[in-house]
Amino acid sequence: MSVEQKILATTPQIKTVRAEGEWKGRYRTDLNVRDFRFIIAEPEKIGGKNEGPTPMEYVLGALNGCLSAVVEALKVRKKSGAQQTTSGCSHAAKIGSATSVLRSKTAISCELSPQLMQLRAEKALQKRS
Repeated sequence: MSVEQKILATTPQIKTVRAEGEWKGRYRTDLNVRDFRFIIAEPEKIGGKNEGPTPMEYVLGALNGCLSAVVEALKVRKKSGAQQTTSGCSHAAKIGSATSVLRSKTAISCELSPQLMQLRAEKALQKRS
């Protein structure tokens, strides 16, 4: 049993999430998550119709939302200027004449505002004392 499997087997489950998607063609998927519906699509330059954010844009948005939830939990959102920015880039590998997204390499970076960096430093100092 791997370390990850051991952790999962001994840690209480907090929540289960579910997303249902329906492929609509031309690089579009309609998704249902809880009571919400949204579209994931690709821009025209790669064959889509630009009908919604790309999958990677949703991933970055989700990461940003998770960071906001942590900030909220730490009760620093009231501090002026508490912001974060996420960005990413993907480098696709060529397979013959087709570009494979499945074999791409993706890099994601996150910038925290000075206020959040200060909070991080304060929390680190609290742990040391």
